[in-house]
Parts: sequence; C-alpha cells; structure tokens
Amino acid sequence: MTNRTKAKVAGKTVKGLAKYPVARKAARPAVKLAFRAGKPVAKRKARQRVAPITDAAQRVGEAAGLAYAMIATYGPDAARQLGLIEPPPKPKRTAPRVVAGAVIGGTAVYFLDPDSGEQRRKKVADLVS
Repeated sequence: MTNRTKAKVAGKTVKGLAKYPVARKAARPAVKLAFRAGKPVAKRKARQRVAPITDAAQRVGEAAGLAYAMIATYGPDAARQLGLIEPPPKPKRTAPRVVAGAVIGGTAVYFLDPDSGEQRRKKVADLVS
C-alpha cells in the first residue's frame, strides 16, 4: 500500500467518524489498541534512524579532537613562522648579572672603606706599578 493510498483511507475514515458520533465511540478502543501496538515499533524505527547519526557525530567529534590537538601543538609555532604573531622575548639570564653586581659591590666596599680603604688602594697601586 503506498503512502498516497494510506492517506486516502485515513481521510475517508476521519470523514466517516465525523459524520457518525456513535462510530467515534466504537472506534476509540480500536485506536487505543493500535496506538499501544504501534508504539514499540515506532520507537524501534526511531532508534534505528538515530543510530547512524550518533555514529557520524562520534566520528566528527573524534576528528575535531584530533584537529584541536594538532592546532594546540603546532599552531603557535606556525603562526610565528608565518609572521602572524611576534615571538615572545627571550628570557634574560639573571645569574651572571647578580654575580657581577656582587663583585662590584664587594670591591667598592673593600676599597672605599673609610677606615682602611686608603691603605688598601695604595697597596694595590704599588702592586700594579
């Protein structure tokens, strides 16, 4: 039976039920039975229609996760190489600067001491010359 034929039969049935109220009362149990019998079939068909969609959605989700991982890993380097963003400044090495400052400060204290700094400066000047 084609869908067109089914629609015609349904239309004629509705017309007949509209004309005769007694037929509506008699048809009510039959409709309930048909609904209860058809509900599991309709659910099964709906699950079968949804299953391929969920499989496809899962595959799309996996592909998106892979693309995200690749972008997160290689994206910043690629953007720097293409010149889209500036590279971050190189970290400054602070240890040599601290050591140099300590040496300069210690030397200054050693030679500029008000009590014995003058004697030390003279001693170094005699050793150098």
